Amino acid sequence: MPSWCGNARYAEVPERIATSAYLEAPSPEELSTIKSFDDFSMTVQAAWMQTKRDGLDGTRLSGKGLRYGQVFFNTLSEEHPNLAERIRSTPRDPFHKDEVSVEIWEYCSEMWDTTFF
Repeated sequence: MPSWCGNARYAEVPERIATSAYLEAPSPEELSTIKSFDDFSMTVQAAWMQTKRDGLDGTRLSGKGLRYGQVFFNTLSEEHPNLAERIRSTPRDPFHKDEVSVEIWEYCSEMWDTTFF
């Protein structure tokens, strides 16, 4: 039987949806796969070193290869997509820069644990 609250009517949830796995909270094992900011920074450095070893690095002026800011932002998009979206197209966005400023690193470090994944 539907419940009423003033003029608003609340629909009943079908049994197949109420018992589905979709509504279950993630297990502790699933949450432990989230990386720390230190892991992220090491991943960025490793990706940049691999880019340089492969001869794929470049600068904004050369217009060729991957810039360090581009590698940083792409890695951030993979590891913490919500934080990447928060800085996309803002002055903090390092994608088109050859370097990532200390201010961007500090901002991402501060926001890492306070922004949901």
